[in-house]
Amino acid sequence: MQTAWDFEGYVKYSPLFYGYYSGVKKFSSGYRMPLAFLIANMAQFAYSFIAILRQIAANAKDEKASDKDDNFTFSWKAFASWDYMIGNTETAKNKFKSVVLAIRESITDEKEAKKKISGKRKFLRVLANFCVVLVLASSTYAISLTVSRSREFEQRIKTQGPDSVNAWERNEISVVMSLVTSFFPILFDLIAGLEDYHPRIALQWSLGRIMVLYLLNLYTLYIALYWKIQDLQKGADAANSTYYGQFNSTIVVFCNENEDVTTTLPTATNVSSTAATTTPVANHSCVPHFEPEITCWETMVGQELFKLTMFDLVTTIAVIYASEFFRALFIKNFNACWCWDLEKHLPGYATFSLAENLLHLVYNQGMIWMGTLFSPGLPGFNLIKLLVMFYVRAWSVMVCNVPEERIFKAGSANFYLLLLLFMLYVVMIPIAFAMVSIKPSPNCGPFRDVQFMYLALTEWLQEALPSNLYAVLSYLTSPGALIPIFVLLFLILNYLKSNNEALKGATLDLKKQLRYERTEGKKKVFNMADTNKTTSQAAAPKQPTPVGASMTALKALKNMGAFKNRGDNPTAAFNSSETSENQATNPSLMGVVGATRFLAKMRKKAQQNRQANMAQAPNGLNV
Repeated sequence: MQTAWDFEGYVKYSPLFYGYYSGVKKFSSGYRMPLAFLIANMAQFAYSFIAILRQIAANAKDEKASDKDDNFTFSWKAFASWDYMIGNTETAKNKFKSVVLAIRESITDEKEAKKKISGKRKFLRVLANFCVVLVLASSTYAISLTVSRSREFEQRIKTQGPDSVNAWERNEISVVMSLVTSFFPILFDLIAGLEDYHPRIALQWSLGRIMVLYLLNLYTLYIALYWKIQDLQKGADAANSTYYGQFNSTIVVFCNENEDVTTTLPTATNVSSTAATTTPVANHSCVPHFEPEITCWETMVGQELFKLTMFDLVTTIAVIYASEFFRALFIKNFNACWCWDLEKHLPGYATFSLAENLLHLVYNQGMIWMGTLFSPGLPGFNLIKLLVMFYVRAWSVMVCNVPEERIFKAGSANFYLLLLLFMLYVVMIPIAFAMVSIKPSPNCGPFRDVQFMYLALTEWLQEALPSNLYAVLSYLTSPGALIPIFVLLFLILNYLKSNNEALKGATLDLKKQLRYERTEGKKKVFNMADTNKTTSQAAAPKQPTPVGASMTALKALKNMGAFKNRGDNPTAAFNSSETSENQATNPSLMGVVGATRFLAKMRKKAQQNRQANMAQAPNGLNV
């Protein structure tokens, strides 16, 4: 069981780890194992970069297309946020909660913008940051101390046997890193209570601190493992010096690789005891080369990352059961007989933090990127881990968790993608360093016959390309060409940045102009309308008739024959009023006045005609 838990025995030499793969440069079929191994690992980083950047660009395009700026914030969210294509009840409820959350965020933004920071609050924020630094320093010290202790345990195993260390000492690195990853973010949440930031800013600070913690853990582990690798290589070099130093190279002839030598080969742990047995025997004319027993450090690193992934899964499940399930079980059974309300006060039900769980996935992906070179089977194992965590976490959310009281998004989807991109860049640095600066193990893996891993690619290019083209490529990859290229790229980036800032400034000016047109322009139009209305009320009768109504009335009178056999010409009269309108300072007002006067004159003539007809009519007859 211990062998399986430590990934020793058959698992160590299986395709899960680096040491399984052959070091043959070229098979009879033409397949090159070292070149394929190197290109596959480089391709995964390239594909990850391209996929993340494309998704960031797509999200940025969608956000710009749906950007409503900061004008009419509540109106946009209240009247234009609903999706009328929704046809499912559960989806409608989720959309309703999303709209309510957005309105709550806007209200909180308005309240937080009016707050003033006191001197006491500034002091508490400085104190909180100091506490965060102490937590990060303690995490780094704990991991480095654990790895240094593991080196002592391995020396004890070599000298005293595998039974000289217990289970805790064997798995100390994985246990410590898993505990730090699980419990230190809780300390950050407690420290954040002193700062009293805006909910979104507080969440961003918390995620940033957890991200720094994860990166420090990974880098501390990698640096400590690098020291361990250096110790192994120094021990192997010392064993070589001890072995070859006992011979006089002018007298002793060393065997070639194709010669069959039966002399016992010494190891790094028993060089002194076997030095007498390494002299040439009577029937041999050569001395065998010494190959020290050195651990395959690539497989060792892969085992550590495998165990770390396994312990992360076990710790996550244990924390879910301990801090959420049993907590909810205790509250449900003892709330009725307790002194206070356990649901509303301490301890309360656990809440599901979406942001922290997403960041944990980012950290998990960082471990996979870092370990794929040393353990090609790690991504497959991680897929099983994610499936298990998904169902366990889904059960916990449905059974043990309650929504947070102050839900706030840390930002758009690009916020987490940028964190993932940053994690990818950071974990790629130690992998690139291992490819170009650390010597591969001489007795395992596909790079056993090259001095550094990247030389597998350069040797293939030297064989495949013509000499002239390879010389050009070698010059382009030399520091003399790379430095000017980097300087040119820096200048181009600086120019694009300046151009982007100028375009942003122009965009802001256009937004200000549009905002002015929507506010000040409307005010001017309303003021002009009010002025015209006041002037017309002062100059015209109490109930003025509009121009359109006057023309309609004139046409109706003309059709009825009101102007028949009379010298009054309504068209001429109205044309004369139009002439006065054109000469006046306010044409619309003068047109209304002229039309009103003309109608009053026509009404007066109609009354006179009616009275004359009534006087001429017989008595008792209504005309």
